[in-house]
Amino acid sequence: METLKYSRNKLILRIAGAAAMCAFGIYLFSNPDFADELPFPWDSFGGDLGHYVVSPIFIAMSAVLGWLTAARLMSGRNAVECLADEIRVTTFWGRTRIRWADLGHVYLVRKRRQFVWVQHFLVFHYVGAGLFGSKRLRLPLDATELHRNRYEEFRLAILAHKRMPVSAAASRPAAAASEGGFDPDAALARYLARKAAEAPAAEPAPPPRAVQARPVFGRKAS
Repeated sequence: METLKYSRNKLILRIAGAAAMCAFGIYLFSNPDFADELPFPWDSFGGDLGHYVVSPIFIAMSAVLGWLTAARLMSGRNAVECLADEIRVTTFWGRTRIRWADLGHVYLVRKRRQFVWVQHFLVFHYVGAGLFGSKRLRLPLDATELHRNRYEEFRLAILAHKRMPVSAAASRPAAAASEGGFDPDAALARYLARKAAEAPAAEPAPPPRAVQARPVFGRKAS
C-alpha cells in the first residue's frame, strides 16, 4: 500500500510561521502609524483601509492557516493513502476519497512564489459528484516527508497502482494472510470476485425454431 505522510517538522514550522504572521498583523493593526512608514507592500497596512480591512483579513488568514496545519498534525499526518478500491488524498482543506475508476491523470506542477522559492504540487484530475463533473485536487508535496528527487517516482507508483491487473492482485492472497498484514491487491481481487458472484446469471438463449418447408404451388412440369 502506497502511503505518504506530512512531515512533522515541516508542519511545526508552518504553524510557527502562521503564528508569527498573526502576531505581526496584530502589531500593525495596533500601530497604524508605524505601518505607514514601512516600504511596499507593508505600507498597505497603514491608513484607514489598511487598518480596518487589510489588517483584519491578514490576521484572520494567518489564524486559519495555523489552525488547518495544526489539524493535519493532530490527525495522523496522512497525505495520500492508496487502498484497494480508492485513493484518499488529504490536503490542508480536508480529505477527498477518489475511486480508482474515477481517477484520471496525475501530474506534477511547479509554481514560483514571489520569485523567491518554488512550490511543488501533485495534481489529481478525477470525476466527482455534482454539477461540474471533472475536478482537480492539488497536494502540496513540499510539506510531506517525500524528497523532491522522488516526486516523479511517487507519481508513477500511483499510476501503476491504478493500472494494476486483477491477475496480479489475485496471486498474493495467501502470502498476505500468512503475514497478517493488509494487502490491497488481494482485497481488490476479493472485491471483484464477490461482485462477479453477486451478478445475476444470464438466462439461456431459446433454442432455434425449426424452419418448415413451404409448399410450392404451380403446374407440374411434364
